[in-house]
Amino acid sequence: MEMTIIGMYRQDVYELPTDSIRELIANAVAHRSYLEPGNIRVALFDDRLEVTSPGMLLNNVTISKMLEGYSKPRNPAIARAFAYMKIIEKCGTGIPRLFEASEEY
Repeated sequence: MEMTIIGMYRQDVYELPTDSIRELIANAVAHRSYLEPGNIRVALFDDRLEVTSPGMLLNNVTISKMLEGYSKPRNPAIARAFAYMKIIEKCGTGIPRLFEASEEY
């Protein structure tokens, strides 16, 4: 994070869009395998942000499909609850929006 001064006021400027970070963490909670031990981890490096959660991708889910908007919730009840609370939007839109927002930011 850095900051700029606009007029008399300080404004924080984050290196990454905060909505995208929220989306990554919400996805990690909604799609993690609760049968696997471990924790969701958030790690910030000089050149990247990594959010990892226990469990592999489900069958037929690939990174290229996710970038195109494909989604298969591992935990549909959590996904529905998050949608109800407006933490996530329509399934499958998060990852493409995240990459688009990060590139624009």
